Amino acid sequence: MTDPIKARNWLQQRVQPHLPQTRITCITMGNEVFKTYDHQLWSNLLPAMQTVYNALVDLGLDKQVTVTSAHSLDILSISFPPSAGSFRQDLDYVLFQSNQGTVDPITNLKYDNMLYAQVDAVYSAIKAMGHTDIEVRISETGWPSRGDDDEAGATPENAGLYNGNLLKRIEEKQSTPAKPNVPVDIYVFALFNENLKPGPASEGNYGLYYPNGTPVYNIGVQGYLPGMVYTSPSTKIALSVVSNVLFLVIAYLIFA
Repeated sequence: MTDPIKARNWLQQRVQPHLPQTRITCITMGNEVFKTYDHQLWSNLLPAMQTVYNALVDLGLDKQVTVTSAHSLDILSISFPPSAGSFRQDLDYVLFQSNQGTVDPITNLKYDNMLYAQVDAVYSAIKAMGHTDIEVRISETGWPSRGDDDEAGATPENAGLYNGNLLKRIEEKQSTPAKPNVPVDIYVFALFNENLKPGPASEGNYGLYYPNGTPVYNIGVQGYLPGMVYTSPSTKIALSVVSNVLFLVIAYLIFA
C-alpha cells in the first residue's frame, strides 16, 4: 500500500462509499509486525501508513478517519514508571479491579490499572522522540478465554473481568492520568474466536463469541446486541449480516 494511486483507489472502493452511513473512524495497518522477522515488512509499515494518510487528506477524509497500527506493548523497553517510557531499540491491576494502585515517582500521577499506565508510557516514548502532536489509539486490546497449559491466566473469568471492566471505563469516557483531556479510544479484540490462527492456544481465543454465534462469556453488553442464530450452512448469510450488526453495535458502544 505504498503506491499512492492504489491507496486512493482502495479508499474510494472500500471506505468512501460507506460514509457517512457507517461510522468509520480508523484504519489499522499491519498487526504486530515487529513480532515477525520480516525486516522488509518493518521498513514498509511507516511508508504505507503515510501513503494511506495522504490519500485520506486528498479525499478530505482525514478529519474523520485516522490511520494506526496494532503493536504488542513489548515494543517498549521501559514502561514503568510511565513517564520513563521508551521504545525498544531493536492481576487486579491488570484486570481493572479495585486495588491500591501505584504512583509514578517522577510525575506523582497515580495509576490504578496497567492499560492506562502503558498508554502513558507510549506517550512518554513518543515525546522523548520529539513529538507532542501524535495521539495514541488503542487499535487492539483484549483477553483470551482459553490458552495452553502454561497460560494459566487465559480463562473466561479473567476475560470477562478485563473486557467488562474496560467497557465500563470507556462508558465513563475516562482518560489516562497524563492525558486528562484526551479520551481513551479503544477497539476491543476480538468479536469471534478463530480456529486457524497460528501460535499458542490463547491467540485463537480472544473472541466475545464462538463462530456459531453463542457468547463465550458475558461482559454486560448482551442486552444491547441482537441474538445470533446458526442452524445450518444455509443460514451462513444471515449469520454474516447479524455479525456485521454486532460489530457496528460494539463499535457504537466503544466510540460513542
